Amino acid sequence: ANFCMVVSKDNAPLVREFQRHYAGIVSLIAGLPRQLVCADINPNTLLLSDSGEACASHWPNWKIEPTGANWLVIDRVKFLRAINQAKASRQSLADVPSAAIMVCALAYAFERLCARGNYDDALALLPDLLENFESLEATTAQ
Repeated sequence: ANFCMVVSKDNAPLVREFQRHYAGIVSLIAGLPRQLVCADINPNTLLLSDSGEACASHWPNWKIEPTGANWLVIDRVKFLRAINQAKASRQSLADVPSAAIMVCALAYAFERLCARGNYDDALALLPDLLENFESLEATTAQ
């Protein structure tokens, strides 16, 4: 696995568990349907038409990422609602488990926090990430 992190003794078992699943997590994310992501979307760049449709007025920094990448995971209730709305509106997501999208979102948040040097907050995401990933493994093993 292409993952290495120096951590305290308290966090070592958690990181070892992440490391053990790392290749599977990467494989899972690689297999997710793609989405367009614009990193510079904010309230000033989104407009609502008279019919209520959202339109982007400025689209400068976009990329194609797996579904769940760059989704905010702070409010889990809203996040799960967003997953269900996406699954209902996109045929390509109909058979994608919500936990797979959650794994992707948490993995991207983990990477982003590590890149910023915010390791404690990044490590705090791992239990939820691993729980979601392991639930998918248990489902596919049945």
